[in-house]
Amino acid sequence: MKIKSRRFTILLSMGFLLVLFGFIGKNFNDYSLNNNASSNLDKNPTSTLKMSVINWTMTTEVVSTESTNDSYWPAIVTDSARNIHVVWQDDTDYDGSGTDKDIFYKLRNATTDVWATTEVVSTESMGNSLYPLIAVDGAGNIHVVWPDDTDYDGSGTDRDIFYKLRNATTGVWTTTEVVSTESIGNSNEPTISSDGAGNIHVAWKDITNYDGSGTDMDIFYKLRNSTTDAWTTTEVVSTESMGNSWFPTIAVDGAGNIHLAWDDYTNYGSSGTDLDIFYKFKNSTMGTWMTTEVVSTESTKLSNVAKIAADSAGNIHVVWWDDTDYGGSGTDRDIFYKLRNATTGVWTTTEVVSTESTGTSWNPSIVSDGVEHIHVVWDDLTNYGGSGTDLDIFYKSKDVTTGAWTTTEVVSTESTAKSNVPKIAADGTGNIHVVWWDYTDYGG
Repeated sequence: MKIKSRRFTILLSMGFLLVLFGFIGKNFNDYSLNNNASSNLDKNPTSTLKMSVINWTMTTEVVSTESTNDSYWPAIVTDSARNIHVVWQDDTDYDGSGTDKDIFYKLRNATTDVWATTEVVSTESMGNSLYPLIAVDGAGNIHVVWPDDTDYDGSGTDRDIFYKLRNATTGVWTTTEVVSTESIGNSNEPTISSDGAGNIHVAWKDITNYDGSGTDMDIFYKLRNSTTDAWTTTEVVSTESMGNSWFPTIAVDGAGNIHLAWDDYTNYGSSGTDLDIFYKFKNSTMGTWMTTEVVSTESTKLSNVAKIAADSAGNIHVVWWDDTDYGGSGTDRDIFYKLRNATTGVWTTTEVVSTESTGTSWNPSIVSDGVEHIHVVWDDLTNYGGSGTDLDIFYKSKDVTTGAWTTTEVVSTESTAKSNVPKIAADGTGNIHVVWWDYTDYGG
């Protein structure tokens, strides 16, 4: 599955492409956790595969069909009507977007299974628009944030965080809003989530010395009120950190509490001088941030690029890639996981997700499906289930009630070249949707 295979017109016959793949979670509660049958996806041409836990019901679809240049860094959400929304970064000069990098968007109608035509999101931007993230509110409105080099609305020549909303009723995008208005240094790596009231929560990495944050990189946060459409002033989240903080990831639980995880070099709580995963939450009732917690307590080497999800009970699930040889994971890079209990506030011990992998595993993405299952995808170099020695997309799910993981499955079964940086989403009926960018020349 890919977002789109970009094609070079001069030297190369293919390049990046955005792809989407979906499956239906079939009767998770009836799955026997003692089933010894293999559930990995072999590279075969059939669109429906017989598995113990799920049936893959879609072949790979190319999303970025109008793009003639590189398409990469996709993100995905589903709305309450099960429509799929995808954004990505694209080098194509499409619909007057120019030769700079822009943010593109597409919708897949859940009733017709038809993709709409590509829309350009970053229409006011004259510089590079990069690494978009997407969220959807309860009304089906789409919210997109991204870092942008454009000097727009007084944002200056440094990189800032931009935001746009797509109205679910009219299909019209608002004009661009600058989120990082208090920042005078580069703002990067935004993350976004919505709450039950339709408020939008954005966090990002920032080099600005703001409110005593210092000259190191810190995690900043803002809220956009759904009633007034006004942004709050910036808040510094990583207040206990003395080293660089980056790659924030955000989730909001059903009670409106805000949960943030990020990478941090600070030796905090005996975490050591290596890179660790830190966590903080903001209590929705009190309106205050709690103290920082170290997630990667069992790790002794680099812990990087965490992703976070909240389930229906308010438990917090975090995955990341880690260089630690933990639990027999070996010296290669692996995907680690932890759960924070909503009632006790206690973290479980680290679990290794990529147990079948013998090569590098990284770039995880995580989602809760609302029926107590956690789903994880990631990039992997392991030749597993006939996937080959190129980079592929792997998948696993965890039953939160029993604590058991399924066996690894290969998602990018039609891909013959590198498959990169997957993102995962779940719709209201338990279907799972995955996008990534891919070098394979697939589907023309």
